[in-house]
Amino acid sequence: MTFQKLSWHSFYEECLFLGKKILDKKIKIDRIMAIYRCGLVPARILSDFLSLPISNIVISSYSNLKQLHEPEIIQVALFSWHKENLLIVDEVSDREKTFKRALKYFKNKNTGKIYTTSVYIKPKTSFIPDFYIKSIDAWIFFLTILKKPIKPS
Repeated sequence: MTFQKLSWHSFYEECLFLGKKILDKKIKIDRIMAIYRCGLVPARILSDFLSLPISNIVISSYSNLKQLHEPEIIQVALFSWHKENLLIVDEVSDREKTFKRALKYFKNKNTGKIYTTSVYIKPKTSFIPDFYIKSIDAWIFFLTILKKPIKPS
């Protein structure tokens, strides 16, 4: 297995570039929907960049340490999506099941147009989001730079 180290600074920059790609398309988006957990950080950055409200959806792929056949919706923000155009955000599209489950859920909620985005995709994914920055064929992890180790008090 190969690993790709990313700094938080480079991730932030790539999220801003992703926001610019979305703006350049001149599409109407009413709300950002973050896929909890990993989609929260890019969604928050995009929310600031695009000046859009943000909500989240919690999707679980496991139950009792066993992978589910289809990911399960655990929680979703309460509001009306009636005719709202949504931007569903995750950090990477590697296993297409999460995006597909979110799309299935929102298509049954009488929303407007639904767009998808992730900062990265994996080369083997069968789900390519509407917007992404680059393909990475490695396990992604973020570097944390600390001057001194944190000791529990």
